[in-house]
Amino acid sequence: MKCSILRQQGLRCLLAVFLTMFMLWGSSPAFAAGNEPMPSVLPPQSTYINLKASGAVVNYSANPETLDKMVYDSLAINVMDEKSQKINSSREDIVLSYNRSPGNQKVTVTYKGNEKYAESEATSMIKINSLEGTSVLLVGSVPSVKLFADKAGMDSAIIKALEVRVVNSHGENIKYNTDELDLSYNRDEGTQLVTVKYKGNTEYAASVAEAKVTVENPQKVTITLSRETPKVAYHDDKAGMDKAIADALKITITDNAKKNVSFALSELQLSYNHTAGKQDVTVKYLGNSNYQPATVTANVKIIDAAPCAVVLTQNPHSVPYDKNSAKLDTAVLESLKLSLVDHNNQPIKYRSDELKLDYNHAEGDQTVKVSFAGSDDYQPCTAEATVHIGPSVQTIYTWMGIGAGILVLAIAAIVIVAIVRHRKKYS
Repeated sequence: MKCSILRQQGLRCLLAVFLTMFMLWGSSPAFAAGNEPMPSVLPPQSTYINLKASGAVVNYSANPETLDKMVYDSLAINVMDEKSQKINSSREDIVLSYNRSPGNQKVTVTYKGNEKYAESEATSMIKINSLEGTSVLLVGSVPSVKLFADKAGMDSAIIKALEVRVVNSHGENIKYNTDELDLSYNRDEGTQLVTVKYKGNTEYAASVAEAKVTVENPQKVTITLSRETPKVAYHDDKAGMDKAIADALKITITDNAKKNVSFALSELQLSYNHTAGKQDVTVKYLGNSNYQPATVTANVKIIDAAPCAVVLTQNPHSVPYDKNSAKLDTAVLESLKLSLVDHNNQPIKYRSDELKLDYNHAEGDQTVKVSFAGSDDYQPCTAEATVHIGPSVQTIYTWMGIGAGILVLAIAAIVIVAIVRHRKKYS
């Protein structure tokens, strides 16, 4: 009985040992799901951050993302493994913690890490300037510009050709004047390197960019003007005054071969004192892709004539016709009792050669137009009136002679008839 009990206990022990070994065997790597070996789990490698510990400077930006990017770039951040090998990392793997305001700021740089590399941290000092950063943007191509004699004209042509833009840290355009740009280049023919510097101001930091331009040398030209001092009527608007002066000066432009160069008024720049009197006029040809600018000076007399009026009588006496036009004109003027007056109705002295009469030189009622040609002091003006031109004096005298002859003949005939009747009566 005791032996039987011992045998049963032994069997149970063997069964327990067998089950334990079977469970351990079934959970071993050789019997994992799919009969594949379980991967070994290794701890992530330690890392450290290599960066610019001090001396980094950036310009302030109110946009946190823009400021973070500038700080990230200025710190030259590299993440290294435990063997001092550089780890491929991007801006998204880095967290920056600092006071985003102007001044000297402590920046904590944290590498987030991943399954392979452990997280790490480093600190640096950076200076954030109070001025907002800017960039000078230029065209990517190599534009051509013409050589100008003056640097200001050359600068203007290069700025236009390079399509210079100044942008802030957000990439937004900044308005600027040309005097806020400083251009450095060799003012000569050929391909030249141009440095464009934005000087900055109390709000924006300075910035610089470089580009190449091809400088071409166009032909020289000569401006020829009227040798006389022309008279030009005053115009209130500058455009009208410019045109009147340009027309009066009879401007011509010729090239080296003495051939005329065609140009528009918009290609000329006229400088003068815009008042009445004798004025010096500087005529500047702006030039173009083929011709250089040129300048010449001349004189004009700007006349600011006052208004006036021709006054005629509305009841002129009849004028006898005369074949001599000059004599008839004089008689017509006398009959019209012409006077020239200013805007205050005060008489103005004039010469007879300053007047022009226009009418039909024939007998009858004629409409006479009298024109005053104008002078340096008074504007041209006209007036009209009707004058009756009667028979000539010679015609009147002729008819008077004929009438008198007829009358004499009639009287003689009456006398003769009377004498004849008297003789018959007393014979």
